[in-house]
Amino acid sequence: MRRQAALLAAGIVAALALGGCSADEAPAPSPSQSVAEPSASAAPSEEPTPAEARLQQFADVLAATDVAGQPDGDAVVEALVAAGFDAAAIERSDDRDVQGEPVALMTVAVRIDAECLLGQVGQGAPTSVVVPALGTGTCLVAPYVP
Repeated sequence: MRRQAALLAAGIVAALALGGCSADEAPAPSPSQSVAEPSASAAPSEEPTPAEARLQQFADVLAATDVAGQPDGDAVVEALVAAGFDAAAIERSDDRDVQGEPVALMTVAVRIDAECLLGQVGQGAPTSVVVPALGTGTCLVAPYVP
């Protein structure tokens, strides 16, 4: 019990000692000095990944093939291939439910290296994002198999 009390007291003393350090103690710039602000036109420091570079094209294809409430998986895949995406790298979910009705949302993905372009079409606006590939090397857990 005594050891716990000593450790607690030491922790409180350390917190109080560090609490005395603050940003207020930093010297303020003199009127003749200027503080440089980041430029709005500064280029990003990192190059986009191959998937990031194709994200807008992927999103455009999804938007062009979106039929609200009635996604057509074959049409989406055909449009992606026509846009230059590798057919072997495309995965999608089923566009019909177990009763044969159109699904509300269909997921489609294109694997590019270790990343995936992942999107959804159907009810609402199409969405798209870049995500890491799954540990299996695929993009979807259970892709549609015709």
